[in-house]
Amino acid sequence: MGPENFVREGIEDEFINDTEERFVIIGGGIAALSAAQALRKRNRTAKIIMLSEEGNRPYYRPALSDLLSEDLPENRLYVFEQGWYEENQVD
Repeated sequence: MGPENFVREGIEDEFINDTEERFVIIGGGIAALSAAQALRKRNRTAKIIMLSEEGNRPYYRPALSDLLSEDLPENRLYVFEQGWYEENQVD
């Protein structure tokens, strides 16, 4: 099997529906972040709020052990920099 056996899918932009809706995502992990990304892709104006008991933005949990055992910079722990949340209006 080579690349000739696969068909590349195009980006779906036909389902964009910009509204003033409010979406509340419960949780602060990778799944919550993926939901926020999917919502923002489909709705550029909706209010997106992520609620989590953790005070941190989503991070790579397996990297916690690396952070403790190595000199891993803390910013490599997080999935996105804080600026991504501001740019995509995710609170």
